[in-house]
Amino acid sequence: MGFTAGVLWLVAAVTAGVGALLPGSPSVVPWVFAALEAFVVAYSIGCITGVIPWDRASMRTHAVVTGLLLPLVGLAIWSTGGEVSYLQPLVLFPLLHVAYFFPARMGAPLVAELVAIFAAPIAYSSGDLHAFPARALAFGVTAVVLTTVVRVLKRRLLVAEDRQREMARTDALTGLANRRGFDQALVLALARGDIDRCRRAGDDSPGAVLVLMDLDGFKRVNDSLGHAAGDELLRSVAAHCDAVVRPGDTLARIGGDEFAVVAPDAGAAGAHRLAAALHDAIASAGAEATIAWSVHPDDGLGESDMLRAADRRLYEGKAARPGAPQHVPARA
Repeated sequence: MGFTAGVLWLVAAVTAGVGALLPGSPSVVPWVFAALEAFVVAYSIGCITGVIPWDRASMRTHAVVTGLLLPLVGLAIWSTGGEVSYLQPLVLFPLLHVAYFFPARMGAPLVAELVAIFAAPIAYSSGDLHAFPARALAFGVTAVVLTTVVRVLKRRLLVAEDRQREMARTDALTGLANRRGFDQALVLALARGDIDRCRRAGDDSPGAVLVLMDLDGFKRVNDSLGHAAGDELLRSVAAHCDAVVRPGDTLARIGGDEFAVVAPDAGAAGAHRLAAALHDAIASAGAEATIAWSVHPDDGLGESDMLRAADRRLYEGKAARPGAPQHVPARA
């Protein structure tokens, strides 16, 4: 917000300065105009360069400061001719800024202030207003409509962005997290575990658990019954497994017939219970799977270590007893 505001103020200052030099521009109040130009240029450069730390300010602070600065727009209009000022169109700059960045409860008073600033020449002008009241009315209507349209479009953009972000992390077939969503969940779970251990030094707190599941004989289902049946089986497995994981766990489909669960703070005991529940859920869906897991930090500190440990146990489990939960002790 600070950077954008700085750019808008700087463009307005440059436009005002150049406009004052063009033929036909209304006479200005020189000392007021010069003081405003100097202040606005300095302020805009401070915003753009970060000297004014707007990134650390709250939204309320932004709104208060904006409300205090807007009268400068009215002063600039007064100093350049009031109702005939060439700076009147620049009121759209702060209007767009307010409409886009501020929530309605903060933006509405600022929009009303801008409309009042635009219409102020009606109060202090002593000459012919040249249909200015009608222009002020038109600007008020424009301000309300423009603010509403900008807010609606922004809301739609945010919804579309959230939807795209969700689609990027979701498996289209099962509705579970995909590999990207799984990777993000694992990173967050391990980071959370590291923070908890730092806060509770010496505690034996449960670590994050990674569970891998590989369906047994899935290729035969596709070959004998067709891909539609295979897809239906995957959806059924996903639904049954989703029913047994905790709300804070992440169930993901990370490959063709491979599923995974990230269970923060589950610990070794929780891993055993979760693996057994998942095995029963997959059986209820009409399938069998080899299941293996790793526990943070016993089996590794990073994502690759956790994946490597669980993956090794998964393939060892397939070789030993296909279809049953396996937890082969880690090799030295």
